[in-house]
Amino acid sequence: MTVDVERFSDECRTNSDRLEVMEALPEVVRTALVEAGIPWDECVCQPNGDALFITVPATVPKELLVVAVPTSLSRGIRTHNASRNPHAHMRLRMALDSGEGETGESIWSSRAGIHATRLRDADVVKDALAGSRGVLAVVTSDWFYQQVVRQSRAIDPRVYRQIRVRAKETTAIAWLCLPDDHHGESGEQAGSTTRHSSPAGTAAPRGHSGLVALPRQSKNLRSLAFNADDTLLAVGGDSVEVDREGTVWLWDVTDSANPVATGRPLTVDSPFDVKSVAFHPHETLLAVGGNGGSMCSQVWLWSIAPDGSSSCFEKPITCYTDSLRAALFSPDGQLLAVGTGGGISLWDVRDPGSPCPVAELHAGTNPDDAIGSLAFSPDGTVLAGTGYNGKLWLWDVTEPRAPRALGGETDSIASYVVATAYSPRGTDIAIVGYNLVPAGRIWLWDVANTSRPVHRGRHPKYSGGVISSVAFSPDGGTLVHGGEGGIWLSDVSDPNRPVGSRRLDADRPAGVVSTVVFTHGGNLLASGNHDGDVHLWRLG
Repeated sequence: MTVDVERFSDECRTNSDRLEVMEALPEVVRTALVEAGIPWDECVCQPNGDALFITVPATVPKELLVVAVPTSLSRGIRTHNASRNPHAHMRLRMALDSGEGETGESIWSSRAGIHATRLRDADVVKDALAGSRGVLAVVTSDWFYQQVVRQSRAIDPRVYRQIRVRAKETTAIAWLCLPDDHHGESGEQAGSTTRHSSPAGTAAPRGHSGLVALPRQSKNLRSLAFNADDTLLAVGGDSVEVDREGTVWLWDVTDSANPVATGRPLTVDSPFDVKSVAFHPHETLLAVGGNGGSMCSQVWLWSIAPDGSSSCFEKPITCYTDSLRAALFSPDGQLLAVGTGGGISLWDVRDPGSPCPVAELHAGTNPDDAIGSLAFSPDGTVLAGTGYNGKLWLWDVTEPRAPRALGGETDSIASYVVATAYSPRGTDIAIVGYNLVPAGRIWLWDVANTSRPVHRGRHPKYSGGVISSVAFSPDGGTLVHGGEGGIWLSDVSDPNRPVGSRRLDADRPAGVVSTVVFTHGGNLLASGNHDGDVHLWRLG
């Protein structure tokens, strides 16, 4: 355990103020540990300027350090501050890790201790305390969180938020808690289920247009998905540590202003490049699609509990073709459509432990025409696919084992189509893709008659950089698209006369946006970019 005083060297402090803080710090910490039931005479305390390094014996239950110590330490800090002039007040950053070490006379050395010091002094932790109304920030190593915090019955692990620490030679995942941020003078314990204001660098709910920024945990984000009740957000992309190793993070967004990472990322043992994530419309089932190797696309199915804990079904869906781009559940949840370089595969996933192939669809006479994106009609009877050949295709999938092309093939409208969205009204499809000039375009199609789609024309209100994603709001009245030019909203209540567009991220650019998705309630929009940033935008 190590603690450090916030802004100890601040110019507003006199030498007398600093001396007062240094003299009081060991007693405040000693009292807190004793009150928590930790024998002080068995600990080794090493002062280091305005910091203390305390070695707690292995016989002490580690749980005490996250359940009892934050409460007593917050109380001790407040007691100290109440009797001192403001320049002699203290607020502390406290870090925890566990490991082996070597003991000397009143000294102890270990790699875990060095790691804890790096966590304690990380900018993200300093910023968190600076933005807090409390007097204490607690940060733990990933090991300490997984083995102590998550296993404790006396603390709600959701009060900790995952952060990424980069300090000197250390790059690591850690977990941050502000135990008394919302509790005034009471110093309520860290195990409270109250979620605290997100610290800077983790998921700060401050900013423009109702912005919440999640910590960067992936790179090359390609897909986002909300579960059926909008309490979980799945984020799919590449690992920040290992190139071409895919990861999926789950975030509890029950309180959208204070999203909480639910635990470690979802990964599989084999190399896997995540391209698509999709939640089942009714059950706690998540499909994670990507490329598993040469000429092999796979979709892994995960069972997700309400608290975000997960288990992976042993048998993945495997398509022996490359370039998986999309995986999507049908509205009734019985089918999973997988778009790859070889077309579309339909799978029966009513038994997720043993999915069965039911049909293969091809975008044209060439069986190798790749599918870039997929969308089901709201009633699940029509499947729309857009290909790299720039065409829109429609199939009747009322009988999944005997799908029928609707004759709605369109002429090529783009050099390369990357995203498709089916309006919740069931009458319109939006397509975005690339052409040489201009680079990004949006096309709207009237598909009220699925056998004869009518081209409404290119969206006249936008001409700019490459567009990578598109989505309709749940009421069908708003169209959002994202790409090089940021995030734009258009009123498509009358799809023949789109109104707009309005840039959502004008005040705080969201980067090169790769994916956008609405919650089912429509009051929240999530966006992801190529750098790995995820932003939540409150719209209502």
